[in-house]
Amino acid sequence: MEVTAAANGREALTSILENPPDLVLSDVMMPVMDGFALLKEIRANPPTATLPVILLSARAGEESCVEGVGAGADDYLVKPFSARELLARVSAHLKMSCLRRESLEALGRANADLRRVNEDLNQFAYSASHDLQEPLRNIAIFGQLLQRKFRQTEDEEINEFLGFMVEGASRMETLLRDLLAYTQIASTASAPGYTDANIALRHALESLQAAIAESGAEIVADELPITLPVDGIRLHQLFQNLIGNALKYRDPHRPARVRVAVERRGSRWQFVVEDNGIGIAPEYHQRVFGLFKRLHSVDRYSGTGIGLAIAQKIVQRYGGEIWVESDLGKGAAFYFTLPAGEP
Repeated sequence: MEVTAAANGREALTSILENPPDLVLSDVMMPVMDGFALLKEIRANPPTATLPVILLSARAGEESCVEGVGAGADDYLVKPFSARELLARVSAHLKMSCLRRESLEALGRANADLRRVNEDLNQFAYSASHDLQEPLRNIAIFGQLLQRKFRQTEDEEINEFLGFMVEGASRMETLLRDLLAYTQIASTASAPGYTDANIALRHALESLQAAIAESGAEIVADELPITLPVDGIRLHQLFQNLIGNALKYRDPHRPARVRVAVERRGSRWQFVVEDNGIGIAPEYHQRVFGLFKRLHSVDRYSGTGIGLAIAQKIVQRYGGEIWVESDLGKGAAFYFTLPAGEP
């Protein structure tokens, strides 16, 4: 065991910062800088923050021990003590430090492996969804041609099978398109600069024009921030997914109404997309954001189960949060936060 001695707290701190040891054994009472001040500096410096520190003091009693451990010391030894006790404490903390270091290294390796696997999966999903789009499109097109050709046939089974084929290909196309969008969010760099949220919302509503007309929905919106440090395409996608969900899950017994509002919360904007639709039971508030998570059958409500997962991924990419407040039959309010950086 190699031991480096220091004459005072300041000298000890300099030595520790230049060449971090495996353990620090310090007296509480020292010239220039006492043990508590040294401990505070050690904990404040990231490279030395986890170093085991044992404080030595002539002050006995439970209060002194609590003070030492409360200040961040790993152990507190009261004088007088035997050399055997000191060596036992030092040995125990060195072993614990070694185990902690090995655990952190193993965790770091596991996280690195997990990141690589995640990147590989994202790349696979991107490639698979991209490469499968064209053949599926061909299946749908040729299926529609066959439907037209056999429209007059008396064999109803042929038309039924062709209908299943065209519908299945169309659903798979939609699924692959959403899957491609989901993987692109993590892998594609954001455009620099600021986005006018009002323009992103307008583009989203233009994309949903047919669904809005079909449902007869009323869309109302606050004046939104014009300098949002978010990629305009992603914000458009976020609005489109949330408003599209509101239109899809509308209550058939009343006219659909969707409200988009925003308010400043410190360094972030808090948005809400609120509707008067069928609502979501509280026990499913977390589940709805999962990938491929659906609360209803495809026959009842179309979709891929990826839209809200995409919305969550976009929001999280900018360090925000997304959540839903809802109950059955009472509509749903999807809240999300985004940074409010000013140019």
